[in-house]
Amino acid sequence: MLIVGVYRMKQGSADGRFLMWKVAAGAVNPHPFEGAGWQNVAGAYGMAQERYFASGTASPGEILVADAPEYVFNEYLQIAIAYGWGWSLLMIAILIMAFVSAFRSRRYGIAGSVAACAVVMTASYPFQFPISILTIGAICLAAFIGRGKLPRKKFNIQTSTFKIIIVLGGTVFLTIDCKKFDQNVLFQTGLALHKSGQWEKSNEAMMDLLPHSSDPMPLNIIGKNYTELNMRDSAEYYLHRSTLRCPNRLYPHYLLMKLYVREPADSTAALREAKILLSTKEKVPSPAVEEMRKEAKRVIDN
Repeated sequence: MLIVGVYRMKQGSADGRFLMWKVAAGAVNPHPFEGAGWQNVAGAYGMAQERYFASGTASPGEILVADAPEYVFNEYLQIAIAYGWGWSLLMIAILIMAFVSAFRSRRYGIAGSVAACAVVMTASYPFQFPISILTIGAICLAAFIGRGKLPRKKFNIQTSTFKIIIVLGGTVFLTIDCKKFDQNVLFQTGLALHKSGQWEKSNEAMMDLLPHSSDPMPLNIIGKNYTELNMRDSAEYYLHRSTLRCPNRLYPHYLLMKLYVREPADSTAALREAKILLSTKEKVPSPAVEEMRKEAKRVIDN
């Protein structure tokens, strides 16, 4: 009853996490052993979400809660996307061994701390902050060091030293490597180039951003750049990708509608996008959505 009650209190957030975990598991498939790299997790997730919604298996509820997260709210899946399944399984093994080590030596506070870390890592993102990585590493080290008196089993120095080295090495590696990629600089550069009419250079900046970002806005800017360059097929390709990446957002459909009413006009495709704009429930109502729908009505009326 408690679990159901908590789920009902934050159903939208919980459904969003379930979708992220499902998509994130699929994001590991292209690089199951070597991973995509920590800085490329969001980009790999965005591509996986495009594939998932392109498959046609998503439910209306999943379409409504889809978003463009910078992390997947599950550090085991985050590690799997970044470094492969092997490193994710090693992380789980370390936590299990740390819990068992602390529990057997009757240090229940340390054991409970390890369990708490394991739970938090399941539905949050502590590895986005160096202080959290150091804290989790310190708790695991405490589980392996100073085990106290063991009445039935002698302390295995070699095994414990190996575990400590693994935890120390992993903590240092994650603290150094798990830094957030600053997407804003590349995006603002590409956006400024777009506004100044330097569409090819804008596309270069946005293409560099795509591997690091799950946000559909770079795809929208690329589509707009290709529209200005009169490269309709390329514009359509990237704008269609944007509709799949985050299908509850209406802006890419608006850009497609604008693309189709250009010369030579494609009235059938323009009407299709206009109807989508009028019939799709927006995630967050805004004046911009109302303006897009007014223009969609004019396209239908004409």
